[in-house]
Amino acid sequence: MDIHRKKISTADVKVTYKVRVSNIGEIEGSADKLTEVIPSGYSFHEEDNKVHWENIDGILTTTVLKGQTLKPGEFREIEITLRWNNSEDNFGQKDNIVLLDQMNNPAGYQDVNKDDNKSKASMLIAIATGLDGNSMIVVMGIIQIILVISMVILIIYRKKEKVEKDIN
Repeated sequence: MDIHRKKISTADVKVTYKVRVSNIGEIEGSADKLTEVIPSGYSFHEEDNKVHWENIDGILTTTVLKGQTLKPGEFREIEITLRWNNSEDNFGQKDNIVLLDQMNNPAGYQDVNKDDNKSKASMLIAIATGLDGNSMIVVMGIIQIILVISMVILIIYRKKEKVEKDIN
């Protein structure tokens, strides 16, 4: 996402994304707890989210999937919204980390691939340089006017040359 440099102090940026919890195993199971580590420079606001998240020092947890069985190949998606803390020093790539905790299955087997229970995604917010949309429209209009005036002058000059050539 790009934010125009003149609008940094007034920008209200909300980043909404979905966390997909998939059962890639061979037996049904559940993930009773999901943990989200809020990236630096972002904040969580309960009113922006449909799902209840508990926020303790920038670490969010939810049990919205507790008791929901996922068969092999099935998935659930949970939406989360964070707000960017607008500041001239808060640009660049931020890493978002999500962890699945408290994995269960009816057979009581242990999860052998715990590395699959953690995911990291990067977000990028950058300063947009140059003209904003309104300024760009004005500049394009001026360029078009200059082109039309140039064409008119060229036509008048060519007609004048032709008239002078015909007289001689």
